[in-house]
Amino acid sequence: MLQINQTVKNITRLSQVINTLLKYSFEDIISNTGLKRFVPAKRQISWKRQDKSVFEYTRWERVRMVIEELGPSFIKLAQLLSNRPDILPEELIYEFSKLQSQVLPFDLEQSKSIVERETGKTINEVFTYFDTRTIGSASIGQAHRARLKNGTDVVVKVQRPDAYSKVTTDIALLKDFVRLTENYFKNLGILNPKEIVEVFEKTMLNELDYEIEARNIQHFRQIFKNEKKVKIPQLFKKYSTSKILTTEFISGCKITDIEQIKAWGVNPAKLIKAGMENYFSQIFEFGFFHADPHPGNILVSPDGKIALIDFGMVGKLTKREKHDFSAFFIAMANQQPKIMANHMQRLAGNTEIQNISFLEKELEDLVDEFVTYDFENRKLDELTSRLRKIVFDFKMSIPGSIFLLLRTLAILEGIGRVIDPEMKIVEVARPYGFKLFKEKYSPKNLNYEFQYAISNIFSLLYSSPIDLKFILKKIKNGKIYSHIELHGLENFLKRIDINTNKFVLTFIFAALFVSGALMTNIPPERMSTFFELPWISLLSFVLSAFFGFVLAIYLIRNRNS
Repeated sequence: MLQINQTVKNITRLSQVINTLLKYSFEDIISNTGLKRFVPAKRQISWKRQDKSVFEYTRWERVRMVIEELGPSFIKLAQLLSNRPDILPEELIYEFSKLQSQVLPFDLEQSKSIVERETGKTINEVFTYFDTRTIGSASIGQAHRARLKNGTDVVVKVQRPDAYSKVTTDIALLKDFVRLTENYFKNLGILNPKEIVEVFEKTMLNELDYEIEARNIQHFRQIFKNEKKVKIPQLFKKYSTSKILTTEFISGCKITDIEQIKAWGVNPAKLIKAGMENYFSQIFEFGFFHADPHPGNILVSPDGKIALIDFGMVGKLTKREKHDFSAFFIAMANQQPKIMANHMQRLAGNTEIQNISFLEKELEDLVDEFVTYDFENRKLDELTSRLRKIVFDFKMSIPGSIFLLLRTLAILEGIGRVIDPEMKIVEVARPYGFKLFKEKYSPKNLNYEFQYAISNIFSLLYSSPIDLKFILKKIKNGKIYSHIELHGLENFLKRIDINTNKFVLTFIFAALFVSGALMTNIPPERMSTFFELPWISLLSFVLSAFFGFVLAIYLIRNRNS
C-alpha cells in the first residue's frame, strides 16, 4: 500500500515537472525522451512568462525559471550544482547563482508540537519564553528565539513536519526523471546525471539530520576553544535531536553593518582582517571550514568578537587537497603553468587529461590575465569563473570541496571589500599558503608520504598472489570473458589487407623469377631444354610472368587505396 501511495505521489509530481518544462519551451526534452508518453495529445501550452515570450529568454535562463517554479528541493539541487563546474557549463552555473530559497514559515503550533515530541516535555517545562515569530525560514526548517529555564537565551531550529516526505518524494522523482532523460543530458555534455542525483540525495539526507550540524558545532568549538576573537555558539545537546537543534543565541549585528560596528568602538579594518585570518586558519590548518559565510551568518558582538552561526554547510579538505590547493596558487603567483597543471591534475584524481599541453596553455593564459598584467584589480570570483570553464572544458572531476572553498573565499572577498576596500585577501592568505607549502615538504610529512607509499606497495604485494589465483581460477573455469569493440578501423584494416596481398604477390613473383634465373645454369645433359632453357627454369619464368600479371591487375584495381 505504501509503495502504491509513493507511486501516485511520483506520478503527480512528474506531471507537475512536465507541465513546467512545457511552459518554458523545453518541449525538446519531452519529445526526445520517455517523458512524452505522459503528455496528452491535445495539450494546450502557454508560452509566456510575465507577458514576455519565453523565447526571449536564453535557454539557461529558462532552466533557472523551471527550477524556481518546481520548488525548494530543486532549488537546493541547483545551488549544490552551482559548485560543480566539472558537471555544468559556466552559463548555467551563473544562472543558478541567482536562485534564492525563500519559503514561508509553517504554523507556530506545529513548531511547538514538534519540539514537545522531540524533547518529551511541554514547551513550558523547557522554556520560560518561546517566540511566536520566526527569525529565519528555509526549505528544511525554521528558527525561533527562546529562553531556557536557567535564563539562557537560545535559538531553536525546528524541522518542517513534511520535510522528509517532500525531499524523499522529490529524490525518487529525480531518479525516475534521470532514468528517462539520461541520454538527452549526455548529448548536452552533462555526462553523469545519475551521480548528480546520488550526491544530492546524500546532501539532502544529511541536512534532514540536525545531529550532523550539532557535531559540526561541537567540532568548531573544539578547534577554536582558545580563540579570543571568534565565538562559536554553545550547543544544548539535551534539547537537540535529529529534528530540532538548540544553540546559544548570540546578540550582534551583521558584519557588513559598518555604522553599528563603529558605534561600538570597533575598528572595521582590523575586524575583517581578524575574520579572514580565522577563515584561513579553518581552511589551511584544520581543513574544516564554515562554507556559508554570507553576512547573515557572520555576526559582530558589541565587544568586537566575530560570531559564526549556522553550521549546516561545512567544507572538508584532505591533507593532500590542502597541499595541492596551496601549491597550485603558489605556482600561479610564481607564473609556473606547468606546475599548476601538475597540481590541478593531482586534484582531479583519476581524470585522464587527453592533452596536457593544451591544459598548460590554458593555465598560461590564466596567469597572463590574472597575475602578469592586472593582478591587483582582479577579483576571486572572476578567477573562479575561469577555473570553472577550464575544468568543464577538460572534463576534470575536481572534488566539490575545492570549488566550495573558492566560492567561500569569493564571498569573503566581497564582504572584505565592503568593509575595507584597501584589503587584499591574497595578501592575508599568503602566509597561510606558504606555511602549508612548507608543511608539505617538512620531514614529518615526507616521512608520512613515504610510509603511505610503502604501505601501498606492501598491500599490492600481499594482494597480488590472491588476485592472480582468483583470475587463474576464473580462466580455468571459463568464466572470464573479453569483449573488445574497435570503431573507425575499417579503412585501416582494409589497407593492411591490401598491402599484405601486395607483399605476398610481389614475394612470389620475385622468388619464381630469381629461381628461374638461377636454374638457367643447369647443364643441358642433365635436364631437357626448351628454347635453350632448362624446362624447370622456363616453367619458373612462366609462373613468374603470371603472378607479375596478377600483381599488376591488383595494383591497378586498388590504386586509390
